[in-house]
Amino acid sequence: MQTKKQIECRIIPNSKRNEIVQIFELNDSFKLKIKVAAIPEDDKANKELIRYFKKIWKINCEIVKGHHSRDKILNIREADQENFLLILNSLKELIKKN
Repeated sequence: MQTKKQIECRIIPNSKRNEIVQIFELNDSFKLKIKVAAIPEDDKANKELIRYFKKIWKINCEIVKGHHSRDKILNIREADQENFLLILNSLKELIKKN
């Protein structure tokens, strides 16, 4: 079960570029489908996913579940509750556009 500062992801490694391709709104959280431009070897895809989150939302996160799986749970480390709510609201806006 997710806590308030976690986001569920399903990654597609070895893609041409990093991008969010689908967003699913769950009860109080979201599940993202993300293309990652790195191969799934030697932790490269995981590191690229973390770099991507830092780039698009200016947050540091860590993978807490799914290190060797396409399905992952990311823990948002440095986001306080207010910043995390801004992130969730930006995800809601992306859902409305799609």
